Amino acid sequence: MSYEIVYAREFIKTGDERIIPLVLAGSNNCWSYTFNGRSRRERHWFPFLAKQGENPAFYPEDLMKRVQTYIPSEYQEHFIRNGKWVRDDGFVRFFENGIKRAKRLEELYKELIWQETLEGTVYYYDKKLVPQTIHSVFIRSTSDLDVFLKEVDKLIEENKNIRKLYIGLCFSSNDVLQRDKEAKRDL
Repeated sequence: MSYEIVYAREFIKTGDERIIPLVLAGSNNCWSYTFNGRSRRERHWFPFLAKQGENPAFYPEDLMKRVQTYIPSEYQEHFIRNGKWVRDDGFVRFFENGIKRAKRLEELYKELIWQETLEGTVYYYDKKLVPQTIHSVFIRSTSDLDVFLKEVDKLIEENKNIRKLYIGLCFSSNDVLQRDKEAKRDL
C-alpha cells in the first residue's frame, strides 16, 4: 500500500494576507540517494491542496472551505505525520494551526540557520509528457512573491483554453527547514 508522509509544513503569508500552504512530503515507497550515497525516502516541497491551473495562494477562509471538502473522508486517513495517521479532525487542525503560524518570507528567513530560497515555477506538459517551463523565478521577499503570483494569474488567464498549467513553489532544500534557536528567543 502506498501512502504520503508529510515531513514539514510552512504556510507562507503574501502581501495581501493570503496563505500558501507549503508542505514537504513524499511517498512511502519511493527512494532517492543523498549526497553521501545513502538512500532515503524521496520528498519535495509543494503547495498543498492547490489544484492544477490554480493560484496556490488562498485567503484563510477559502482555504478552510477547501479543507472541509475533504471531510469526511471514506478511510479517515489523509497522510502520515510524526509516525501517525492524520485523520479528519487532525487534518482540519493541521491547516488551522498552519494558518495561525503563517509567516511572511522575511520573518521565516530570519529564523533559519541556512539561507533558503523559494523557487516559483509555472509549467505544462507537452504531448510527449515532457515538462515545459513558461516562467521560473527565485523568490527572496514577500514583494517578489506577490509579483510572481500576479504573473501566475496572468499566465493562467492567457493559457486557460490552450493548455493545463501547473504551479510549483519549493524551497531550495528538499529537507526540513532548520531554525536558529537563538533567533527564536530574540523574537
